[in-house]
Amino acid sequence: ATVGELDAAALFYLRARGIGLEAARAMLVEAFVSELVQEVPDHTICGHLSASLGACLPGALSEAA
Repeated sequence: ATVGELDAAALFYLRARGIGLEAARAMLVEAFVSELVQEVPDHTICGHLSASLGACLPGALSEAA
C-alpha cells in the first residue's frame, strides 16, 4: 500500500487550467490507481478490479479494463 500526498505540482497544473479542486484530486487518484490495475496480468481480474474500483471512484479506470 502507498500513502502520501498528491503531487502538488500536478494538482497546481490541473487547477491552473480551471479544473476544480475535488475533480483534480479525483483525476490524480484515478490515474495512480489505473496504473496499478493495468499491471495485473490476468485480464479477467483486471476487469473485476476496474469495476470494483470504478464504483468507489466515479469515472475511474474507464480505459483499464
